Amino acid sequence: MKTILALLITFSFFSCGNSAEEKKSSNPDYNLSLEKVEKGMNMDDVDKIAGRPSRMEDLGVSQTDTKATHIVQWYYGNNQSVMFENEIVVGVDLDIEATQKKFQHMRDSVEALGGNTGGMIQPQ
Repeated sequence: MKTILALLITFSFFSCGNSAEEKKSSNPDYNLSLEKVEKGMNMDDVDKIAGRPSRMEDLGVSQTDTKATHIVQWYYGNNQSVMFENEIVVGVDLDIEATQKKFQHMRDSVEALGGNTGGMIQPQ
């Protein structure tokens, strides 16, 4: 019985891994090269690794007393992006839809506890 249980757990573990790989290979918009992009790279590095984005969005400049931060987001297909601050990578999102679902879940959880979600959620 223990052997069967161990086999079932092992099979389900590997089948979950395969489904993620299938999602990548079955999605024509998935840019596998983005997995190689790391925080700290510049725009030229990303362009050489992943190519030109399908869309670019200039999110403007955030100004403090001592620093100006220019924020740009590059989109690859409909579900991946790279975020830059002053032309340096600060984040890579390989699955925008999943990220949005996580944020919505956090907002829903805060609301369910009687919290206010009108403001920004700050990382700890």
